[in-house]
Amino acid sequence: MNTTPRKSLNPDKFKDNELKAVHLFLQTNIATATEVAVALSIHRPNLCRYKRFWEKRGELAEVKKGTCPVTKHLACFLTTNKALFPDTLQLTLFDAGEGNRYE
Repeated sequence: MNTTPRKSLNPDKFKDNELKAVHLFLQTNIATATEVAVALSIHRPNLCRYKRFWEKRGELAEVKKGTCPVTKHLACFLTTNKALFPDTLQLTLFDAGEGNRYE
């Protein structure tokens, strides 16, 4: 009879690792969410949760908008490198109406 305990997978450990991996990746890269998901092999819905986690803490910002190299659609480019954060995260009345952000 085998008396060694079975090793169980701890899903929280994977989530913590993915959360940290996203932060570290965006420290050295400016990328769209889809680029991050592909580069780190993270499911897109999980990445959205991680993005929101870092946004709430003020550690993730949208640097610019442009065409995503993966989807070829308009997307926001993200970073967690505070040196690359835009001067202001507040939209002006005119920027909000025209859809232009941080440029």
